[in-house]
Amino acid sequence: MLNPNALRGYIVDNRYQLADLRGEGSFGWVYAADELAFGSVIGQVAVKLIRIPNNSTYEAVIREVQAMRQLAHPNLLACLGAGQISGGLLDGCVYIATELASETLEGRLTQPKQMTPDEVRQVTEHLASALAYLHDRGAVHRDVKPSNILRVGNWWKLGDFGLVRGFTGTALQASGLKGTVLYMSPEAMEGTIGPFVDVWALGVVVQECLTGQLPYPGGSDAEIIAAALTKEPTIASDLPEPFQTIVRGCLTKDRHARWTAKQVQQYLQGGVVAPAAMPTTSPSTERPLPSQPPERRTILTEHSGGVFSVAFSPDGTRVLTGSKDKTARLWDVETGHEVRRLKGHDGVVTCVAFSPDGKQVLTGSWDHTARLWDISTGKELRRFQGHSDWVYSVAFSPDGKQVLTGSCDKTARLWDVATGSEVSKFEGHRDWIRSVAFSPDGKRVLTGSDDQTACLWDVATGNEIRRFEGHQDLVPRAAFAPSGLWALTASADKTARLWNVATGKEVRRFVGHDEAVYSVAFSRDGRWVLTGSDDRTARLWDVATGREVQRFEGHADVVRSVAFSPDRRWVLTGSWDKTARLWDVATGKELCALYSFQDGTWVVVDPEGRYDASNDGRIEHLHFVVGNDVKPLHAYRDHFYHPGLLARMLGFRKEPLRAV
Repeated sequence: MLNPNALRGYIVDNRYQLADLRGEGSFGWVYAADELAFGSVIGQVAVKLIRIPNNSTYEAVIREVQAMRQLAHPNLLACLGAGQISGGLLDGCVYIATELASETLEGRLTQPKQMTPDEVRQVTEHLASALAYLHDRGAVHRDVKPSNILRVGNWWKLGDFGLVRGFTGTALQASGLKGTVLYMSPEAMEGTIGPFVDVWALGVVVQECLTGQLPYPGGSDAEIIAAALTKEPTIASDLPEPFQTIVRGCLTKDRHARWTAKQVQQYLQGGVVAPAAMPTTSPSTERPLPSQPPERRTILTEHSGGVFSVAFSPDGTRVLTGSKDKTARLWDVETGHEVRRLKGHDGVVTCVAFSPDGKQVLTGSWDHTARLWDISTGKELRRFQGHSDWVYSVAFSPDGKQVLTGSCDKTARLWDVATGSEVSKFEGHRDWIRSVAFSPDGKRVLTGSDDQTACLWDVATGNEIRRFEGHQDLVPRAAFAPSGLWALTASADKTARLWNVATGKEVRRFVGHDEAVYSVAFSRDGRWVLTGSDDRTARLWDVATGREVQRFEGHADVVRSVAFSPDRRWVLTGSWDKTARLWDVATGKELCALYSFQDGTWVVVDPEGRYDASNDGRIEHLHFVVGNDVKPLHAYRDHFYHPGLLARMLGFRKEPLRAV
């Protein structure tokens, strides 16, 4: 008999070195493991080792791996690799490598401290998002339960895809009882499968998190099944809102009246959900709607320039935008308010960046300069002068002591932050340099150029190390992966490409945009890529597979800059439609658009027309289109003005939004 504890240090498939044993069951074992590449540890993963006693088990494992690879979402546990082991102690075993979780929801529920409503809200949001994604793609999980809900970083993720099934129409019949009875819906016990069985399980999990109570508790499986088929579920009467309403919607026995995962999302975001089985909101708590509510369109009358560049602060609490109106603007993510305006450039502000400590920002402009600013005061601290043409890209070194600039004069230049003096110059591109980036260790520089190439440079010597060639048009953006092992480029040839930094070879191509790709970004964990395009969309891609995972649609003009929030929950985009927009990564939904005006006023507007603004909501520059009429925003102030709008949407404030 193999001792699972003896496998510590064992290397699986020359790629994963097993460490601590995290769990075991009838299938086999789960280990924490180090991922190896180029003779070094490049990350930590979980490795599931599965015994294969017969062909049916082997086929089940293949189905699980296929499901994990085909279904890519931030709230689904990602499969990073799989294979069968030949020879040695584990001969014949199959392994699946996934993201490494810090805990399971089951483990969290066993802790003495009860989960808070805020914690449960996060679990509910993340699970509903994962299930909505699965159901939209014709898949049912069938085994939603606390042991299959795992914490990875700041995200709760649904794992264990062994029972995932596809469905057509609204339901299918399944042979045998599959799943965990305590979380199984009545119709699933009778063999009817569809998205509704996952929603039932979601309701069970939410109630259990808050009270420890199950709808059909105790007894044997047979007793639980008998109760579920003949009695109403037990729903705790003291659940706080919004959970009381959500649990009742999920645990409706009539599957046709049961909520969907999308309805759970909608209710959590402040929307009204009223299927047959649900109570509706009391009219006395709602303000009357305007007789003719505005269409979901707005027009601008006085904004002066498109947004060229966007960036998140390192802690995710601030957003920076650079615009054609020659300014950079700092926004508070929690409140949605514009808190600082940086003025001084004599040309378009093409690029912006935060210092590593988040206390300073760097801007580049068509006025041939880059400038360093103090966030707390808005004062210019340093000016970097020497380029003979537009500055198109800027970056801080990882230690914040140097800055890098790229220019249409075909050079990139390294500057000392303390003195403002030029340290070195990188020359070799045959056309404009539109993008610059430091490697994570600060020893190398990456540039992207209109000459259709990207180049890797040595910071110490200024020499070119390697050139990445293959694009059929200009390369306006280039970025390093957080590991430093990969380079990412965007091109006007409508593709983004991933390159091996060590060899210069292309390893992945992201294809799908209809027009030029002008911006790219890596998520902090390196598993996701974000692109922005002239086709007016931004798109999220799985690095491992090259598949498009999410699409962000709503801009009225080209998307020229994209950024992830540090926790990867949100995406920020900047467009020539004169807005920066914030999006929910999991759903692809636009959360809000940010507008600012020359007179210092600002507005935050969500897709439903709700808004927050300076001047107590009385703004002249933004208008609603109502039929053939154009009416100022403040004409609908009584119903649509929501102070603290963005804070509520992002969960910083708990007051619900009024339905529109």
